[in-house]
Amino acid sequence: MNTPFQAQKGFTLIELMIVIAILGILVVVAIPTYQNYTGRAQASEALYLADDLKTEISIASAVNNRLPNAEDVSKQGAIGVTAQRIGGTYIQNGGVTVEADTGKISIPFDKGQNKGKVLTLTPYRINNDSTWLFNWQCGGTLDPMMVPAMCRDNSNG
Repeated sequence: MNTPFQAQKGFTLIELMIVIAILGILVVVAIPTYQNYTGRAQASEALYLADDLKTEISIASAVNNRLPNAEDVSKQGAIGVTAQRIGGTYIQNGGVTVEADTGKISIPFDKGQNKGKVLTLTPYRINNDSTWLFNWQCGGTLDPMMVPAMCRDNSNG
C-alpha cells in the first residue's frame, strides 16, 4: 500500500545558513555605523551645552569691547561661573574652561565614545568693524568623524 508523499515542513539547513550569513553581514555593517552615530551625538551634546557660554562670551565682548580677560574667565568671573556649571552625560562636570584673551572654550569628554578627547570652540570675528559678531571654529582632539555636521564646515581638525 502506498502512502501519499508528505510535503516538507520547515527550513533546510542551507536556507538557515544563508539567513545567518545575511544577518552576520548586516551586523558587521551596523555596529560601526551605530558607534559613529553615538560619538557624533555625544559631541553634539557638547555643542548644545556650550551655547550659554558662547552667548556669555559674545555679550561680554560687546560690552567690554574686548575678549574676556583672566578675571572674566576665573572661577569667580561671570564667564568662569557659567563654564563651571556646564556638565552633561559625557562632559566632565566642572571641567569646561575658557582661555583668557582668546575666548577659546575647551570641553573635555570623560565618558562614552569620545572619552579622553577635547572639543574646542574658538571665536573669531566675522567683521572688522566695531561690532563683536562671532563665528566659532571647532577643533580639538576629536576624531574628524565625530565632529558634528554643524561644525564640520568651519573645523580646523
